[in-house]
Amino acid sequence: MSSRKRGRAEMESSEPAPEPSLLQRIRNTWEFSNLMQFIFIFGKAVKIDEDFTIEDLETECLTPEPSEKLAEIGLALLKCVSSHRGLTPAIFDEYTRRQYVAKAPDHNPFGIDETPNKFADFDVFTKLSVLCQLSRWTFVNAARMREKMSEAEDAEQVQWVGLRFSLCV
Repeated sequence: MSSRKRGRAEMESSEPAPEPSLLQRIRNTWEFSNLMQFIFIFGKAVKIDEDFTIEDLETECLTPEPSEKLAEIGLALLKCVSSHRGLTPAIFDEYTRRQYVAKAPDHNPFGIDETPNKFADFDVFTKLSVLCQLSRWTFVNAARMREKMSEAEDAEQVQWVGLRFSLCV
């Protein structure tokens, strides 16, 4: 029976594993997959483009200049979380900071200075974290999210409930 372990000489001569690329590191974060799943399931309800794919999210995360699409997603999510009805990209940073101060002050990337840190200046991992947090806060008011879901999805749920009920009888 042969040994499955590598020998000492082989271990010492082997090269270290290459550092993962930025795309691999992004794909390996739970925030990336969580955000994409949220967009896939609830994107229409929060008015995010239905044709936005995982490849589009990867592309937006990899752009060297600030991504307008990530900022648009953030604004759409903030509109579901905030009670302020006049939200615009110009006041996104301030009102997102207010949400963090109220709900997660220990994890606030926008800071506590008079002028908030800019979302556009964050690294991609912080942006994903902020977007993911906003997506989770949308469920604080679950009834509001249910209202935003389309009626077709309600009819589909009724069909599933009817099917499960008929299978149980």
